[in-house]
Amino acid sequence: MTLDLLIAGARVVDGAGNPWVRADVGVESGRIALVARPGKSHSARRTIDGADRVLCPGFIDIHGHSDLSLFSFPQAQSKLLQGVTTEVGGNCGWSAAPMNPEMEAQARSEYPRPDDVPWGFQSLDRYLAALEQHGIAVNYGCHVGHGTLREAVMGSADRPATPFELARMGRMLEEALEAGAMGLSSGLIYAPGCYAPPSELEHLAALAYRHGRLYASHIRGEGDMLEQAVAEAIAVGRRERGPVQIAHHKASGGPNWGKVSRTLAMVDEARSQGVDVTLDQYPYTASSTDLTAYLPAWARAGGTRALQERLRDPSTRTRIREEVRRPIADAGETADWSLIVLACVRGRRDWEGRTVREISELTATDPVDAVLDLVGAEGGAVQVVHFGMAEDDVRLVMRHPAVMIGSDGSSLAPDPAWGKPHPRSYGTFARVLGCYVREVGVLSLEAAVHKLTGLPAARLALTDRGRVAPGCWADLVLFDPAAIQATATFGDPCRHPAGVDLVVINGVIAAEDGVPTGARPGKALRAI
Repeated sequence: MTLDLLIAGARVVDGAGNPWVRADVGVESGRIALVARPGKSHSARRTIDGADRVLCPGFIDIHGHSDLSLFSFPQAQSKLLQGVTTEVGGNCGWSAAPMNPEMEAQARSEYPRPDDVPWGFQSLDRYLAALEQHGIAVNYGCHVGHGTLREAVMGSADRPATPFELARMGRMLEEALEAGAMGLSSGLIYAPGCYAPPSELEHLAALAYRHGRLYASHIRGEGDMLEQAVAEAIAVGRRERGPVQIAHHKASGGPNWGKVSRTLAMVDEARSQGVDVTLDQYPYTASSTDLTAYLPAWARAGGTRALQERLRDPSTRTRIREEVRRPIADAGETADWSLIVLACVRGRRDWEGRTVREISELTATDPVDAVLDLVGAEGGAVQVVHFGMAEDDVRLVMRHPAVMIGSDGSSLAPDPAWGKPHPRSYGTFARVLGCYVREVGVLSLEAAVHKLTGLPAARLALTDRGRVAPGCWADLVLFDPAAIQATATFGDPCRHPAGVDLVVINGVIAAEDGVPTGARPGKALRAI
């Protein structure tokens, strides 16, 4: 047998949590054909010396947001060059499908490069087919967003769904699940998901569970109401007897630091009672979201245009201003505008990288008025980075055995249209291996690789990915454990990591020596 590719003599970390072993790994016809002790000669069209390197499964980003950006950046450089071979999108309640014309118009107005996207995603099946036709470097699957379903059926109305509307959402969800959606996601701080009662989420999650799929939730609050929000997510899994994934787990706002010890204990208790709940996180102390998330939920009802109309009315604007000054449930305290940095502002590129407080000083306005002015001018297109978490919490969450790693970022390449994005899009996986494994020892190498590969693969029922084993798809990363490092920073976020030597996707070399090869071997993954 002549192999397509042989990686010889590497330290193989298999993704299952086992101690590393020295081995030769051979690839043929897109799959791993050989895992053997070094020494025997193997015939291969190309052989790569893996000595002094670690070879492991390709990293699986269980929580991404590349739903549209893969059309702009099909090479997925920011993910590919740190070793990501599979990403799951459609998170936080928003997916690119199913989308009606009104929703598409809104998405076009907020997406930085709308002409890159073929649009017309009335169904998940059409969306996945468009990705396949476009060609992508990484494997990509997605959830269907609860917020997307709700908006397609009832707009951004601030009320419970009627039985008829709930039934329509259910039919759309069933269609998406039959087309291969990985699961159902919710984003319960965002409109319109924030208007849904728990019973609506339970009903829809039950439909996902009947198809053997996942319910993934950006919970209703990560600050003052963190414990109640975690309890709500766990209750869905307990009541409907299905798997729950709590997204990007954290405690936001200084008064809430330390609460993760209690929420992790809640997860442990639920798991001991048979509730299938797991979590993911990104390894940073800052989050990122759109600026409208800091405004009261009622003000966001009806969509961006309705919000902007409210801001033009003096009395309504005054009401919004006073409510923004109060403690914010998600932030956990009255917003410290010196900790909130503008990441993307299409109308004012010169403001990107500045804090809201700095903008208020530049414009001689109150910080809250500066926020309202920005939303009034830019709508929902303003992205921010918020420094709100504690490093001790990040490490505590990371150690938990039910936690895996997800970037919460997008597949990007350096482009002024995206401003100064959170560095997690470029550095998440390299940061775990460089900082939290090598430098501070929060995790062993094998435990970290398991959280990046085998654990998310198992969670997503990707039975032939996430492991170095014969028969699995050859999604592989070869890296230098002494050199791997995230170089992206908050000040300079669009920098690719060091120490990643080779990325193989479905048996094809997609990146080598830190440079994409131009190949697009990725597949649109459909759950079955």
